Order: sequence, then C-alpha cells, then structure tokens
Amino acid sequence: MTSVEIVTILLLISSIVMFWLIFRQRIKNRRGSELENDDYTGLAKDPGSLANPDEEALAELDNLLNSIIKN
Repeated sequence: MTSVEIVTILLLISSIVMFWLIFRQRIKNRRGSELENDDYTGLAKDPGSLANPDEEALAELDNLLNSIIKN
C-alpha cells in the first residue's frame, strides 16, 4: 500500500465517522425540541402591562422620535 492509499482510507473513515456524529446529534436535537415545545403557548404572560408604558420606555421613545426628526 502506498502512502496515498493509506491517507485516502483514513480520510474516508474520518468522513464516515463525522457524518455519523452529525446525524446522531441531529436526532438528539429533534427529540429535545419536541419536548421543549410542549410548554410554549405563544401568549404573553401579562398582556395588560404592555398597554401601560413606564417612564423609561417613554424617554426612549422620545429619544427615538427626536433622532428621526433630526435626520
């Protein structure tokens, strides 16, 4: 066996192992995401609080509007 053949075999084996690890991780991620999505409803915890901005939010809005007007 020449050195080129040995390197080719080693690269082939390493690529097969890498593909196997990638697919194994992909299967693990799919199982984990199915379990985590069960609790997610997409609803806000306190939607009423979004209608009442605090002073910091109003100051930020004022700064944003001023920067838009200046440009």
